[in-house]
Amino acid sequence: MSMPEEWALWLPRRVSDWDESTIVMFLDEFQNTRLPQYKFDIVGYMQEAVESPTCPHFISGSISGKFLGHPIEPMTNYWGAQLAFNASLYHKTETEEKMLPVIAERCGGNPFYITAVIQQAAEQGKIIASEETLNEILAVDLSSGFIWAELNDQVTKWIERINEHKITKWILYLYALEEGDRLDLDRIQKELTDREGKIVPIETIRDVLIKLSRGDLLQYMELGGWFRKIDDPILLEFLKIWGRIEVEGHDRAMVQDNLRTRY
Repeated sequence: MSMPEEWALWLPRRVSDWDESTIVMFLDEFQNTRLPQYKFDIVGYMQEAVESPTCPHFISGSISGKFLGHPIEPMTNYWGAQLAFNASLYHKTETEEKMLPVIAERCGGNPFYITAVIQQAAEQGKIIASEETLNEILAVDLSSGFIWAELNDQVTKWIERINEHKITKWILYLYALEEGDRLDLDRIQKELTDREGKIVPIETIRDVLIKLSRGDLLQYMELGGWFRKIDDPILLEFLKIWGRIEVEGHDRAMVQDNLRTRY
């Protein structure tokens, strides 16, 4: 029986072997080939494909299986500041030199966040000359701007895939509110009982968290069977804001003002 996914992986290598050419394969968002609601295992077929010296495969995403992994690290403050400078030139806005490394640090070295902050400054016609101005821009962008639009889209789509228990939003929000780095499942269970009026089994909460970890929203430490927060300060801040607006139903403008005041 012919399997389309099997042939899709094998054909590029066989073509490169046949005519002695070189084909380079790029596979992005590899984690989405194995969604929680589907059984779509292709790692076994991948082995033969990637062993070809003339058909290398570059895979990005939350990969699993026997691949050579290379985690994408955040940019250093130096290169983050350089990106902020280049983005300011591109978007024709002004950012004071002293604020460039501050932007990089506040954004955790993430190039998308850095660029979004500069783009939001240009949108508002503001010069980033102080941390106060940066706070105002972040408050807007996290609650209604470029960062909000991108992360809200990602989070919403992931929740739709795994929301069979109808509690995924609450669990994700309560995870973001966790004070420590390690998640306390008993506390999340208690909060769910208080807010939803029903006792959710710990195993159900664990199952939802494992599925959320596949979307890079948190880290699942499989060896010890526990969960920790992801090292992404902007994402964690977004989830708190998103939870107040989308889960608790607070007014967006009020949340934005509270965030600006807290900063």
